[in-house]
Amino acid sequence: MLSAKLRTVEKILKKSKEHALTAFLWFYMRHNQHYLRYNLEQYGISDQVINEVVALLSETAETLYSIYGFKTHDKIWDLLVNCLAKFNSELEEITRERINKCSEFDRKILKYAASYILAKMEQKGEKFELLSRNVDELYHTVIALLKENVEREYIDKLLASTGLAFRSKHSSAGLYCIIIPPYSTNLIKNLASKAEGEIPRYKRILETFKNLSPSQIAVLTERLYGHAYKFKEIFKAIYGIDPGNLRINMIIDGIYYKGHLNYIIKEALTKALTELVNEYCNKLYNYLKKLRDYEVVIDWYSEDECFYCKLSLNKPGAHQVNVIVMPFPYTSFRSLPENTVLVFEGPIANPSIFRNVVIVGMERNFNGVKVIIDNAGRAWSKDAIKIFKSTKVLLRRSSARKIIQAKPSREVLESIVALVLSELGFSTRVNYQAPSRSGKLIEVDVWAEKRTEHFIFTVYVSCKNWNKEVDSRVVHQEVGRIANLLRVPNLKVLVARKFTEPAKREALASGFVILELGEKVNDENAVEIYEAIHETLSNLFASIASRKSSSKFRLNQFL
Repeated sequence: MLSAKLRTVEKILKKSKEHALTAFLWFYMRHNQHYLRYNLEQYGISDQVINEVVALLSETAETLYSIYGFKTHDKIWDLLVNCLAKFNSELEEITRERINKCSEFDRKILKYAASYILAKMEQKGEKFELLSRNVDELYHTVIALLKENVEREYIDKLLASTGLAFRSKHSSAGLYCIIIPPYSTNLIKNLASKAEGEIPRYKRILETFKNLSPSQIAVLTERLYGHAYKFKEIFKAIYGIDPGNLRINMIIDGIYYKGHLNYIIKEALTKALTELVNEYCNKLYNYLKKLRDYEVVIDWYSEDECFYCKLSLNKPGAHQVNVIVMPFPYTSFRSLPENTVLVFEGPIANPSIFRNVVIVGMERNFNGVKVIIDNAGRAWSKDAIKIFKSTKVLLRRSSARKIIQAKPSREVLESIVALVLSELGFSTRVNYQAPSRSGKLIEVDVWAEKRTEHFIFTVYVSCKNWNKEVDSRVVHQEVGRIANLLRVPNLKVLVARKFTEPAKREALASGFVILELGEKVNDENAVEIYEAIHETLSNLFASIASRKSSSKFRLNQFL
């Protein structure tokens, strides 16, 4: 009876290519009649054919299933594929002609859709049905590569009307479904080949990541793997901005466009993110292992879509400190190990939400320690603060040594001052040619600027790396030079080995900050001088920006 019934069905389905295609799509969309009819109508199949095939297959499947059970599924599937195979060549040619008649814009959409479909077919080994969970990956991929917003319905209609592929919601909740008829496989491969140069490869992705800000990487990761627990709250606490604004405006060529991610490269993105996190973890490990008396162990690296690492620091007689390295906010921990330090890249805008932990903000690419905050106030956290303060000093000295050694001896002092101001957030220029009121240029040893939306704070530094003392005559010259500048600096600094007493009084009366080093800078004492200048200027700006100030205008607006 089974064979006889199937032969009757086969005879009807082989009446025309429309009957065969309708039957093929019915198999996948039988539980979503709305999507079935929508796709077939877009392709151009009449209601008469749709109704005939749906009624026939629904009745046949129900009858046979009640008798033969699960055997029916495979038997009907084999029958439908066999019926469609009779018309594959004809249907392929029709689809090719329809694609060729499309506008250039529509062909671009089909090209990117084909690229996604082919990538997923190769990745999953599927031939006829692709599923994506919770996220409509094809839709987002097309827009990310197209770099232009287009309605989801427009893409669905274009795919169905050409016959290249058919899209539906799967019967399972949260699944998006793409049906690929066998006749379109070669066409998909041909279209996808035209987009190969536009799909970034792993090496390019990794280089791109190294030039992105941590906030951009965080938005990418959240789009890639869904909404992390309290992601928005953590993101705002670290960067001080709403991730939604960045999400809808961010553009990364070939990867991301205004909220839409290229899911073709999901595996490559995951690999690049993992490598980046592990690289930063290794950097921090190399810094920490230079500390005396501490044993530093990497407990685990980033892997399997888990974009953070864990280190532990042990010292006999001291508390164990656990360090979670998360360069960009990927998740929040509902439960953390005891004695935890959270390490991010970048500023920490609102550290108060991270309770009972120590928060460390690293500099760009983990090249230094930017901020250390104790939100625990325990004995272990005081140990952790000491560890990272020691690391910060080691990193500063290492950075200073590299820069100083690369400079001619006559420029060492200027280089040290510029480095310190740069680390304090200023944009610096050495031997800057500043415009004057007379129209001539005046050379300034170090000129530094800090910009905000409404204000530019400027610093003028004159460096006198001399054996002799600086006298009042030099101070008078500096006063005259500054008076002649087109832009008067907000802060004036004189740096020298030693000042005469009259020169000190003259400089202070003229509004200068004076830094007296006690010795001439050379290659041997340069790092110590760097530390002294760094401490002095850090304390200076901290005192100016103190919240205790009653002034409405405070420097912490831009420092």
